[in-house]
Amino acid sequence: MPKNFSALRRFEIIDETIRRGHYPDKDDFIDAIYAAMDIEVSERTVQGDLKNMKTDPGIKAPIAYHRIQKGYYYTDPNYVLKRTPLSSEDMAALYFVANVYLDRMRDLPIIQQSLATIDKVVDAVRISQNAGEGSTSYIQFAAGDYQAGAENLVALARAREDHKAVRFSYRKFGTDEVREHVGSPQLLKEFNQRWYVVMYLAGKSFATTFGLERMSHITLVDDPPFRFLPGFDPEAYFKHSFGVFVTQDDPIDLVLSFTPFQGEFVKTQPLHPTQELLIDNDEECRVRLTVYPTVEVVNRVLSFGDEVKVIAPDSFAATIREKVQKMHALYS
Repeated sequence: MPKNFSALRRFEIIDETIRRGHYPDKDDFIDAIYAAMDIEVSERTVQGDLKNMKTDPGIKAPIAYHRIQKGYYYTDPNYVLKRTPLSSEDMAALYFVANVYLDRMRDLPIIQQSLATIDKVVDAVRISQNAGEGSTSYIQFAAGDYQAGAENLVALARAREDHKAVRFSYRKFGTDEVREHVGSPQLLKEFNQRWYVVMYLAGKSFATTFGLERMSHITLVDDPPFRFLPGFDPEAYFKHSFGVFVTQDDPIDLVLSFTPFQGEFVKTQPLHPTQELLIDNDEECRVRLTVYPTVEVVNRVLSFGDEVKVIAPDSFAATIREKVQKMHALYS
């Protein structure tokens, strides 16, 4: 069976059109596909579909062309196209996705464009499962604003897809200062319920990360032209980042010693993909991370309170010590 859902849907439409018994031709298939899927396909695509339906071992449709009627028909009038059955496990997984995740994401502007399709999926799966209202009340998500910056996703995604530079205004975090920038979007990333874009700014030799919720007046431009950052690798760019910010400095080998109790959580839910277990005994759980020493790392280490101690490097330990002293002064 075809792995592409769109192709499978076209097969079903071709099957339905043939079984009406009016010897449809390729134009009839094209019209039927457009009516059912709202997409335009070429005669070549239909020709390929007919060939695949006849040769696919899981379909083996007895399609033939009637030279007198100038259309297609089944040589076996009792033939029925086989649909791919879903196991109970498949249905359970699909139900969870449709009932929980699609519902949760429906307010994102980028999802709004496909809302009708999402509703069809959600309704179809719920009906097939005979699910009652409120059936997922036992699943609770962390509260948060999933729309932070999402209104700018479409424009930036289109710019990246079409290789267009963008002109935009940006308000620096914590200030009212607004500056105008021009750059080429390299990568869109969601982190901690907010969206960010890695931008290659005109006149710069490195990438800069911007929060989408602080961007405004985004316009796609032809001048300057879109540029790729030389050597930019989307998969490796955030390898040593603890969030979404990357520094020009080299990453550090951060060694942390946790209490055995806290270590159980750190082992089962690593702080970072580079985490390496160094010591695990009744006295401590010691790990090493290779990360950029950003404020995100500092805040994460501080969040463990007296359950962690920085072993190395000394410069990072000094930063934590200074933060703790300032916190202590607040309560003195």
